[in-house]
Amino acid sequence: MKKALLICNLGVSTKMLKEKIVEAISQSNEDFELLAEPRSCLEDLIDQVDIVLIAPQIAYLKDEIIEICNKKNKKSLVIPFQMYGNMDGKSVVELIRQTMQN
Repeated sequence: MKKALLICNLGVSTKMLKEKIVEAISQSNEDFELLAEPRSCLEDLIDQVDIVLIAPQIAYLKDEIIEICNKKNKKSLVIPFQMYGNMDGKSVVELIRQTMQN
């Protein structure tokens, strides 16, 4: 089973998006687990996940986060603001799937 880590600043809105993504995962039969944590937990959790999802509100940290991911051979992506704002779990699941295939 693949694991994804959704990181943000404090985790409040990200927890809501996590619920939508988990719901979409269960409906799509995708085989991965999702964690949602603040950016400060990245180094502690990076070895446990396959992909890191960056919430748009911390996109300014993208280069730093991508560098950490690359050193650990982990995939990463910034969730588009519109998907995040609309709490579009289904589209985020599709984005994760596409990124994991590349």
